[in-house]
Amino acid sequence: MTIQFEQALYTLTSDFYNDYPNSSFPELLKPHGNRTYNCIIVEYKDYFICIPFRSHMKHKNGYHFKNTVRSRHVSSGLDYSKIVIVKNATQYLSTSHILIDKDEYVEAMHHSERIISEATKYLDDYINHAQNKITLNSQEYKKRYSYSTLKYFHDILQIF
Repeated sequence: MTIQFEQALYTLTSDFYNDYPNSSFPELLKPHGNRTYNCIIVEYKDYFICIPFRSHMKHKNGYHFKNTVRSRHVSSGLDYSKIVIVKNATQYLSTSHILIDKDEYVEAMHHSERIISEATKYLDDYINHAQNKITLNSQEYKKRYSYSTLKYFHDILQIF
């Protein structure tokens, strides 16, 4: 399977937030002022995986920055538990108004192969568990997916 990786950063559009309002989708990160859902995009299967940057990530379901200014003070990284799955990239993704620290971008690009591998494994484990192809220990499943956004994208992921 071919995985396409975009080195450009993206943010979710207002169309996305209109179609996925916080009142119905509380696990999605919501924009605050200038802070948007800035993410790395991976084209995978027939959809796009949007892996968001997070300033405060206290769990292990993601890539934690190690060599950035912000990571010396807070646990910043790319959060797999807040992945967004997008089918219509032109409607839901934009390259406008991206605000990411340069050192975080550089570290993310340097470790992109690892990040993509971990994110797609996180996603595939979720799908395979939901389709009863694998069985994750109930504690492990709860730890990894309790606050995951993937439950909002079963239609795109073809989980029925």
